[in-house]
Amino acid sequence: MKCYCCGKVFFERRTFKTLFKENLLFRCKSCEVRYPAYETLQVIPKSEGLIYLSSLFKEEINFDIMAYNQETSKWFLSTLNNMNKNDIILWIDELSEEMILHLDLLEFDIYLLTKSINYFS
Repeated sequence: MKCYCCGKVFFERRTFKTLFKENLLFRCKSCEVRYPAYETLQVIPKSEGLIYLSSLFKEEINFDIMAYNQETSKWFLSTLNNMNKNDIILWIDELSEEMILHLDLLEFDIYLLTKSINYFS
C-alpha cells in the first residue's frame, strides 16, 4: 500500500488469521505517530440553533486528507447518531469568517467538519 501522507510504499504484517481479511490502511506507522489526529469541538451559537465545529488537526496540514478516512468515518457515524433529521452536515477544508456569517442565516443546527481551526483558536 502507499501512504497518503509521505507517499512511501509500506506493507502490513499478516498472519494466517488476517491473511484473507481486508484491512484498509491509508497511513504508514511512522506517519500515524508523526501526524496524529486531534479531534477538537467548538460550539458556536447562531440566530436559530448551534454550529458544532469539529476539527481533525491542531494546525494546517499539507497532505491528502484522505489519509484520515477512518477518523472521518467515525466522526460522520457519531454525528449521524446524534443529530436531528433536519440538521445539516458540512465538510469544509478552509473556514472563514464570511462562511460563518453565511451559515448563521441557515435554520437548524449545523455539524461542520474542517481540517483545522486556525481562525477560531
